[in-house]
Parts: sequence; C-alpha cells; structure tokens
Amino acid sequence: MEISVSQPLLIASLLLPFTWLLVRLLSVSPRQPTDGQGRRRISSPPALPVVSHLHLLKKPLHRSLAALATRYGDGAGLLHLRFGAKPLALVTSPAVAVECFTAHDVALADRPGLSSRRLLTEDSPAIGMCNYGQLWRQLRRLATVRYICAYKPDQDYTLETRNDGTIKS
Repeated sequence: MEISVSQPLLIASLLLPFTWLLVRLLSVSPRQPTDGQGRRRISSPPALPVVSHLHLLKKPLHRSLAALATRYGDGAGLLHLRFGAKPLALVTSPAVAVECFTAHDVALADRPGLSSRRLLTEDSPAIGMCNYGQLWRQLRRLATVRYICAYKPDQDYTLETRNDGTIKS
C-alpha cells in the first residue's frame, strides 16, 4: 500500500505544530507573571500539590517566615503562600504593614461573604460572623459591656426594682 501524495502532507502536518511551538517559545520575552486582569502577581515560593507551602514552615515560625520573605520576596513587601487550599498574603515590609493597617484596614478586616455563614446564622446578627461595619461595632460594644466589663447595667436595674419594692411596702 503506497500513498505518495499523503507522505509530504503527513510530514508537513507533523512539522508545522513543532515549528510553531519552537517559534512561540523562542519569541516570548521574559516578563513579569500577571493575573488575568494584567496586574502583576505576588511572588510565591514553589509549592507541593496537596500541602502547598506547609512543608516550608519550620520551628521557630517567625524565622522560617523571615527566611521565605528574604529568599522569595521581590521587594514589593508581599509574599503569596497557600496553606492547603487557603491562600494567604504575608506582609514582609514595615511600610506595607503600615499601609495595610491605615489605608486598607476596612477592606482587610471584613469577613468574606460565605453561604455557610448565612445558613448558620439564618441572617440574624452574630458578632463572630457579622461583616465589619456599624452593626459589628454595635454588637462588639454590647458584648463588651454585657460580658467583659465588671459593671453590668442589668444588675443595677434588678437591684433598683428590688429596693423600690421594699421601700414601697
């Protein structure tokens, strides 16, 4: 079985993708890795498939995190780590830490909107699962006065009603 016309076609069909791939790999200039929106990604050390970056953490923890920051940090002040399936941004410079706690404190203090939170609380306010805002501040103030402070306004109310009852009789 001899097919003479298809041999050049077969060779061309095999060589064309390889030459395209070779030209593509050689023409790509080294550039910063970006996310889908064109922003530069945060630098990150190499990770293992399941445990992610947990294998890089050793005792004492603060020294291993400092070593990761000096080795893999690109000077931007942030380092991207993954602990299992959870992403984590490690702030590695004091200037970025000041900016996080002054300019972006509300965005960083807020909790993510999870459907499990709505199922657990049934859309009722709970201090542990409430978004950061006016409601959370009121709940925190109420919890501080009610459970942490030595002075409890409800105790005074019950003593006053007992005293009023004894004085009137």
